[in-house]
Amino acid sequence: LDAVGQSTLILKGTGSIVADSMDRHPNNATIQSEGCAILCNLARNVDQSVRLVSEREIEAVINATLSNPNSSGVIEGACFALLCFASSNDNIGSIRNNPQIQRALELSFRNHPEAVGEYVQIILGRLRKITA
Repeated sequence: LDAVGQSTLILKGTGSIVADSMDRHPNNATIQSEGCAILCNLARNVDQSVRLVSEREIEAVINATLSNPNSSGVIEGACFALLCFASSNDNIGSIRNNPQIQRALELSFRNHPEAVGEYVQIILGRLRKITA
């Protein structure tokens, strides 16, 4: 996405629309993995910095892991999106305050250590390092 297209999508509430779709179809791995990718792409600015994302977007990604713990595609996409979100200090507090984050990361690591082990370690490190 270029900066204009991304800004337009954000202003139109695309993140909320995607999160709502993910909520309506929790067991559809395609919607979950594609939703995580869209939310990650919307979060990353053209200069590769990461914008503040909503608690709603964070929750949708976390719920994707919990609803699809055996889907490598969903888990990889969700963990990559969480890694993206966590690369901005602005998002750390919202990620840390989600009551399901620990469970989601533990389940993801347990079920797919080869695929997401490094992502999970980096995310946990960021959550510990940055104070709210």
